[in-house]
Amino acid sequence: MRVHDRRQDPVAAHELAFCLELLPSLLREVDGDAELRHLIEQAINLGELCNPASAEAVELMRAKLLDIAATIAIRPIP
Repeated sequence: MRVHDRRQDPVAAHELAFCLELLPSLLREVDGDAELRHLIEQAINLGELCNPASAEAVELMRAKLLDIAATIAIRPIP
């Protein structure tokens, strides 16, 4: 539902770009946590596969990245 609620959000593209730029450095900092590494790699691959040309594509990718971030956030602390 959040995709449809925030369509045409001018901040979304900037948030998305910022997130995608940070992911490679975050991946370098992950040691020994295969699940977290996989989630970050999934987000990086998503960014590489999708070249958002439309506001809808940006929102869809943003929503998927938020889902990945939520999955990371609720993981138990080792």
